[in-house]
Amino acid sequence: MTRKVRFVKAGIIFSLFLSPLFLVAEDTGVNFVHGLSWEQVKAKAKAENKYIFVDCFATWCGPCKYMNEKIFSKKEIGEFINSKFISVAIQFDQTPEDRKEIKDWYKDAKKFEREFSINSFPTYLFFSPDGHVVHRITGSTKDDSLFISQVNDALKPEKQYYSLVEQYKYHKKDSSFLRDLLILSINFGDKMKASKIGNFYFDCLKNPFLKENLEIIIQTVESTKDKGFKFLLENQSKVTCIEKNAEIVVCNIIYSEYLERYFKADGPVANWKKILRVLKNKFPAVADKMVSQAKPNYYIIKKQWPEFEDALLTYMKNYQYQMSPFEKNNNAWNAFSFSKNAKVLKEAIKWSEGLIKEENFSDPNHIDTYANLLYKVGDVNQAIGWEKKAIQLAAYNNNIRQSTSFKDNLRKMERGENTWN
Repeated sequence: MTRKVRFVKAGIIFSLFLSPLFLVAEDTGVNFVHGLSWEQVKAKAKAENKYIFVDCFATWCGPCKYMNEKIFSKKEIGEFINSKFISVAIQFDQTPEDRKEIKDWYKDAKKFEREFSINSFPTYLFFSPDGHVVHRITGSTKDDSLFISQVNDALKPEKQYYSLVEQYKYHKKDSSFLRDLLILSINFGDKMKASKIGNFYFDCLKNPFLKENLEIIIQTVESTKDKGFKFLLENQSKVTCIEKNAEIVVCNIIYSEYLERYFKADGPVANWKKILRVLKNKFPAVADKMVSQAKPNYYIIKKQWPEFEDALLTYMKNYQYQMSPFEKNNNAWNAFSFSKNAKVLKEAIKWSEGLIKEENFSDPNHIDTYANLLYKVGDVNQAIGWEKKAIQLAAYNNNIRQSTSFKDNLRKMERGENTWN
């Protein structure tokens, strides 16, 4: 069964009494099949000798909605895709409103996510008539002809991404070929393939410390087992002077492999002494800082407030001068949000005040944090004055969302109401 235009993303059931305008739209858009399993989609494609076009989307994804409403509904897009592809849309998030048709694809969506490294939306996958993946596109576009050109690449073996990926096995010492393929993998959001190819590319590099090489290494490292990871870790101080994102990448990978499980709802209780011992054995250069950074967030999740306060003060005392402005402000905001301890709040005021002075009073978010901290310790007049400055800066930056939020805080301050939950 096929329908010309899909309304599945919005999860809305339309009346049978459609207006003539909708009936016209149904005749001009992309045909997305409904009510078929993945095996049935592949069988249909094979029987009709057509490629398969898979739209990987999420209901919360704005660009996905744009493509659905503004691109897939167009006559020229529909005519091109319908003539060459069997099309199916797969929803990758899960909502309470999902119909049975969506739920029937949950298992396949998870399989696609793992197998094809789907980590951004929209992503479009293309399969040959015999069911083998050949190409992918990531991201939306407002250019009809560009989208048609990108889709058309799926029909050309010399342009098919996955066909090119298979060739890397024959070019393991060709740094130019591997670099071009890595850039494709990065642009298409295929982290798994980028990581695998990146290991061979690293072996080809004569000077990995060149900035352009470091940028590629940083974008392709996905695991502590990757050669690029070991290089970044062992040369951290030298690398960080050239490419400051290196430390963030290293720590994020260690976090995902060694710490993330403790932050899940059903995760184990953290034995910090044991965790620190393990990390120091494997990653001595970053172990202390990572554990110190993780503790406050862990205690927030567990709602262990005295432990959170102690951990936050310790972390800020030892590492605040190594933090980005974002992290400094985030820690000050956490103190405001989760602590009633006067000592903690006063320390957070010092962090926040130092930050806004460093930035020459230029970030309205950081000023808002400072104002809220002052308000929570009872310095109401000062708090109101600083909140007004945050509002002025937000208005100057034409940031309506910030202005609305800050004005709400100001009203609460003037009424003597809490600005915290």
